[in-house]
Amino acid sequence: YPRAPFSESFPMSVTQSLLLLAAIILASAFFSIAEIALAASRPLKLRQMADDGSHNALRVLDAQKQPGHYLTVVQIGMNALAILGGIVGQGFLTPVFTDLLAAHLPAGQALTAGFILSFVLTTSLFIVFTDLIPKQVAMAVPEPLASWVIGPMQVLNLLFRPLVLFYAWVVSGLIK
Repeated sequence: YPRAPFSESFPMSVTQSLLLLAAIILASAFFSIAEIALAASRPLKLRQMADDGSHNALRVLDAQKQPGHYLTVVQIGMNALAILGGIVGQGFLTPVFTDLLAAHLPAGQALTAGFILSFVLTTSLFIVFTDLIPKQVAMAVPEPLASWVIGPMQVLNLLFRPLVLFYAWVVSGLIK
């Protein structure tokens, strides 16, 4: 049966594939937390944290004033990781499921069913662990989480600055 181009170019063990998929899911969860925590953080609570000495709370307040670049970094991260997670999940799980089903189904059907199962499992993992859980947690305690993610998000904003500015230019042009 055909293998995914990713798995042919970068052959990995089962453990390496699982670890990579877990790392992608964790990184994507970070971006979900960053997005919701910023949006749900209450300025009064952040101001109180800042008055109590939290420099990060001030940084979150600044990000809330002009969230455009921050949210662009979130979207770049979330979308890139979702695509990468799909590639890794499909490249790793489709052959596993296909092998399991090959004893019970003709080769073509086993491959199709293996692909569908890998798609459903990978998508489900992303929905639960990079969307639903992180967003519910971020809604419950937004200010501490926003203060926790603001530093890494500012570093990512610097790293992705050219891409962020490019997308800002494209969006501005399309809106006009």
